[in-house]
Amino acid sequence: MGAPQLKQSPEESKQKNANDICREQASNELFFAVVGHIGSGTSTISEKLKKELETADEPYEVVIRSARTAITTWAKNNGCSIDSIAGIDLIKQLQDRGDSMRELDLAAVAKVLVSEIKQVRTAAINPSASTPVLPDGKRRAYIIDSLKHPAEVYLLRHVYGSAFTLIGIVVADEETRIVRVKNKLKLSAADENSKKEVINLLERDRDSGKKHGQRVADTFHLADYFLDNTADAEDPVNYEIPDQLSRLIKIITHSEIMRPTSDETAMFVANGASLQSACLSRQVGACIVNADGDLVSTGKNEPPQAGGGVYTQQDNNSTVPTTCDGRCGFLSMPANSAGGHFQGCSNINEQNTIIEKILAELPELNEPSKKEDNKRKIREGSIGDLLEFSRAVHAEMTALLVAAKTGRVTQGCRMFVTTFPCHYCARHIVCAGIDEVQYIEPYPKSKALSLHFDAITSNRGDWTPPSQVDKTLLAAKSAMMLHNAVSEKKVSEIEFSKLFSKVQKKVLFRPFTGVAPRLYGRVFRQDRKLKDKLTGEKKIQLPEWSDPWYIGKISYIELEALLSGEQK
Repeated sequence: MGAPQLKQSPEESKQKNANDICREQASNELFFAVVGHIGSGTSTISEKLKKELETADEPYEVVIRSARTAITTWAKNNGCSIDSIAGIDLIKQLQDRGDSMRELDLAAVAKVLVSEIKQVRTAAINPSASTPVLPDGKRRAYIIDSLKHPAEVYLLRHVYGSAFTLIGIVVADEETRIVRVKNKLKLSAADENSKKEVINLLERDRDSGKKHGQRVADTFHLADYFLDNTADAEDPVNYEIPDQLSRLIKIITHSEIMRPTSDETAMFVANGASLQSACLSRQVGACIVNADGDLVSTGKNEPPQAGGGVYTQQDNNSTVPTTCDGRCGFLSMPANSAGGHFQGCSNINEQNTIIEKILAELPELNEPSKKEDNKRKIREGSIGDLLEFSRAVHAEMTALLVAAKTGRVTQGCRMFVTTFPCHYCARHIVCAGIDEVQYIEPYPKSKALSLHFDAITSNRGDWTPPSQVDKTLLAAKSAMMLHNAVSEKKVSEIEFSKLFSKVQKKVLFRPFTGVAPRLYGRVFRQDRKLKDKLTGEKKIQLPEWSDPWYIGKISYIELEALLSGEQK
């Protein structure tokens, strides 16, 4: 006997199912923002993204909105208009006005941009409307150039949800950005004073030191997709921006089957390792892969555990139970020589001990009325940059030690780490024979590049992996000897040395590019059928339910009413 058939009235049979109702409420709108340091080319990327969206298989209507215009409008409305100046002075004034906007509301610039997007939609659908206009289902995209503060990202993500994508623009070489800024402002290339001013602009842009100031370094690592804009458009061999943007659009629209690169998978694994960390300062994860992209080891930042490895969260049924949890958030340790116990960050605790000693040795700084202020000032200086009193084994070191403990070879491997390595880890990375390090979040305290300039580079141009240098030189020398044997024009050893003087053994530290870990699972999960079930022919279909970039036209309260039949 088959399952009983429920009888439906003619009116009930006409009713739409839940999936149909949800699909009808799709706005079909996308929201993008770009973030990058001054000189990274955010405006250029915005324009190229616009072109890619307008020429996609299913094109979008695209509008670019500028944070610069939002700041200028706000300044005018608040009686502090931007002066009719140009060059560096104009950029400084825009920075000042942006800071003023964020003093009362850290997301103030993004609020203005949200208002502008609302106005653009209204003008496109119903210009005479006096109330908010709902999206009409037409494909539209809005691009914001560019964000400067983390609060702006958080607000836009909160408002636009999964339909929002932040694109981070990478130009690792600061000198390249300096040259671009000087060229754009028509400054003399030889003028050292103007170069210093540009460097000051870049530093303020990276981190002004104010909570409400520009903080591009903190904003950048929140990106969903990273692009490398180091090469100039005039360099067709190395300029990859159109291809990188095209890939992003294909990922979003599912016009083609797209899957992660080995780099994206490695960084996703590193990010997963970071989430295991209970460090009170920051969660960091590292992943080592070999030349084929195969996993060698992972690591996270935690204190070491006797017997090998670092402390980790214990399962209830663990076969190796631990007698204590030595992670900093759970372990009490001696606070000082006088006794007492302290639960927290050992590094800051030791820094404070040093500061107290300095104040004790300098009575003029230890006056009760000035002591707390002096402690704060000292902490904000070089004392606050000390790293060596942390109990944690850094993620990079954990990954290297796990590889050694399990007999894995690290020479010729690559490391992916969520945060730029500190100088302690950097020397061990070099010593372990790692060829390349990719990272997402910067770490200003690190002195890796300055202390190990002989062994580490951030310049990808003419770089040869250290594990391949000897092979490269040997092959070149064999080619030279063959050339000398058959040619009348001989190449001398001196000429050979000059020719290959740039081939040095240096580990490359470079920013990660591609799909960020935060987006990895959402975009690469197979959420739709990719073939015809009967013929087996490849056929990319719509997802059974909503698209990963879905955002509805209406609120969830209104959607509840629709699904309940209370509203039509």
